[in-house]
Amino acid sequence: MVRLVIFDVDNVLVRYDRPRRMAEMAERLGRTADEVTAAVFGSGAEDAADAGEIGADDYLRTIADHLGVHVPRDVWVAARAAATVAEPAMVALAADVAAHTQVALLTNNGSLLRQEFARIAPTVAALPGVQLFASGDLGLAKPDPEVYRTVVARYGLTPADALFVDDSADYVAGARRAGLRAHLFTGRDALVAVLVAEGLTPTGDRSSTT
Repeated sequence: MVRLVIFDVDNVLVRYDRPRRMAEMAERLGRTADEVTAAVFGSGAEDAADAGEIGADDYLRTIADHLGVHVPRDVWVAARAAATVAEPAMVALAADVAAHTQVALLTNNGSLLRQEFARIAPTVAALPGVQLFASGDLGLAKPDPEVYRTVVARYGLTPADALFVDDSADYVAGARRAGLRAHLFTGRDALVAVLVAEGLTPTGDRSSTT
């Protein structure tokens, strides 16, 4: 029996649009989208934050140094929120699963996203009893098998007790190497079928099993 379901966030529970995020930041900062993209991704700031090598303040400062303009936290949050659209059916499914077993979220993102998650994806952040784990806090990132083991251990469980759901084949493979059950997310219906097979029949989908 699965005792913990770990969901990825971007492009599983929410739709994430990176070009829109860059465009939103550019408009608010008076720079071009290409300049913002270079400052965030080309500078290595995003990778360093995701790896836990720099914290939220240093991350924003690094971007600002490359752009030559102050980058307020609120601007970053507003841009990330504009590019992050919750999938209502998936959020409802995660809530349903959380009513039957433990649920966690695991994302390759810096600590800033975790700190501001309630403003970025409020309906996801409001899932009852569901904790978000960010690679920047853990100092470990998918697909390193140790990141999955670390999250599972936080619940006092073994990897075999957990099911991991992600839209990345590499990250799913990493979870399997860590000993977790894992599902490559391609859509809600296929995921529901997996949950049913694992004994976690979502309330709203019980009729599909008859």
